[in-house]
Amino acid sequence: MSSYSPGYGPSGTTVTVSGSYLDPVAGQTTVMLNGNGVPIDSINNTQLVFSVPSTGASGLIQVTTPYGQATSSSNYLV
Repeated sequence: MSSYSPGYGPSGTTVTVSGSYLDPVAGQTTVMLNGNGVPIDSINNTQLVFSVPSTGASGLIQVTTPYGQATSSSNYLV
């Protein structure tokens, strides 16, 4: 994961995570926000998009792919 934006927003906010080696095959890449899984809205090899759930809380974003795991260096703020 190289970046994400925006860095803050309420539930329903669309967050774009950029990086490399993201796997667009269904089920191969997962995203967690503050330790809770969130559905991926769209994904390709370099970018994924998710929406902050209504139960979302501030915390780190973690992306797991078949190639490894990356965690944001700062909290996403809800």
